[in-house]
Amino acid sequence: MKFIYSAKRSAGVGLIEVLVTTVVVAVGLLAVASLQSNLMGGSRTNKTKSEAKAIAETKIEELRDTINKTGTNGYDNLAGSLTNQSIGGVTETFTLSWTVTTKYWNAATQTWDTLVIANAAYEKQINASVCWLDGCTGNTQNTVAVQSIIAFDNISNSMLSAKTA
Repeated sequence: MKFIYSAKRSAGVGLIEVLVTTVVVAVGLLAVASLQSNLMGGSRTNKTKSEAKAIAETKIEELRDTINKTGTNGYDNLAGSLTNQSIGGVTETFTLSWTVTTKYWNAATQTWDTLVIANAAYEKQINASVCWLDGCTGNTQNTVAVQSIIAFDNISNSMLSAKTA
């Protein structure tokens, strides 16, 4: 059997294969580039949220470190922020605000209440909120909130508890 190949018929096949391969490689490279940009954007978002959380936790720890019960900077006088604080971060400029709510133990209902009860145990609930970009105007995706409850115990009582433990 004799096979006759025409040079004219097979001349364009190599060119078409090269063009198809080029298109497939180009689409693959575009997909990799798109994935890389999504990863970089997600990394920036995570870094920003981590930084905002650290700012809120730092404020709560600052309020928790109050060692005096009375006085202008004492536990009894802990208060929320009157104005928002602007804090420059690595990725964004953040706005910090916090509230302090005093809650009293109501022995009759066995619950914590915001109504003042004389001679009752009390605690402070702290809510720290950090926002950036449009998070300060309602976009909750750009807001981080941290909550904590602190109670005061005189330092000598704490030392006695540690000594007997």
